[in-house]
Amino acid sequence: MIFAYTMMVVVGFLLTAVKNWTGVQILCGKPLLMLFLLSAG
Repeated sequence: MIFAYTMMVVVGFLLTAVKNWTGVQILCGKPLLMLFLLSAG
């Protein structure tokens, strides 16, 4: 359980920080929803 929590913290950080570091658009809208549904299932 601690590993899953740690991975979610890392993924959440990367989803918010990547845009600032690289200028690349992050996932939003339907693609982000699909990623969430795949990871939750």
